[in-house]
Amino acid sequence: IDDPHERVFRCLNQECLKETCRACGEPNHIPLRCDEVEKKDELDMRTFIENRVSEAMIRVCYKCKQRFYKLEGCNKMTCACGASMCYVCRQPIKGYEHFNNNEKCGANMDAIKLHQEEMRLAYEEAKKVYVERHPETRDLVLKYDPQQHIGGKPPK
Repeated sequence: IDDPHERVFRCLNQECLKETCRACGEPNHIPLRCDEVEKKDELDMRTFIENRVSEAMIRVCYKCKQRFYKLEGCNKMTCACGASMCYVCRQPIKGYEHFNNNEKCGANMDAIKLHQEEMRLAYEEAKKVYVERHPETRDLVLKYDPQQHIGGKPPK
């Protein structure tokens, strides 16, 4: 027989065996308190945004489709397949001429600052797209907002 004073309801049906929090109705989340648990809408939105933010930093070789990113060094990237591309604008290049007198694509730009800006923009766009697809989440506040880990300027 089930104990009603227990914080978690455990279904004893052998085909079910679900564990549910009696206070909030969510799946068992002990040791977290009910107010610490992400609801499905929050989890879905956060995951969507995190995936878009991660993809913003990743480059793809135009020739072999190998995925990569860099932490430091020159912005002329040469893939293992031999293809060269600019890390900043992601365009195929030959030599270093691309970087001469090019404000946008300096040969030695700070990759961390570049990634922060790309992630910030991806965050803004991802949140906008998610809310357009799921209007009921317009006023949703994420308990674990990926924006906290991006750095740089906060979204408007």
